[in-house]
Amino acid sequence: MVYTHQPVDDNGCQGKYNFTSQSNRVPRPHSPPAIAAAEQPDKAIMTRTASQVLEQEFLQVRAKILEIAAFFDRLSEAPESPINEQQLGLLRSGCKILDDEQSDKAARVQLLFSRQYDENWREKFGL
Repeated sequence: MVYTHQPVDDNGCQGKYNFTSQSNRVPRPHSPPAIAAAEQPDKAIMTRTASQVLEQEFLQVRAKILEIAAFFDRLSEAPESPINEQQLGLLRSGCKILDDEQSDKAARVQLLFSRQYDENWREKFGL
């Protein structure tokens, strides 16, 4: 008997478990469509409409937004103490990027939290 199951983990990622019997599970991570198509060139890349993306991902994204809101609530309700203003500023800047009208939000947020490129990084890290 062949059984296929696609669970969704806490981060909203799907994993695939294909097995031939109950005791013989073989986990395979979910591949993004472009990678899956490259692995299986005979299958076309399936694209989703904006409506489908919203419908399929709404609950997971809503949960992440609630988590961020709860973080800021906990921060504002915590007893006063010195905090890292640079870190807090980065988090607030990241939230602003999410609400602006520009594209490439994920890339811009990633760059916000990334170090600037240093040509001498090997020496700096002793490599």
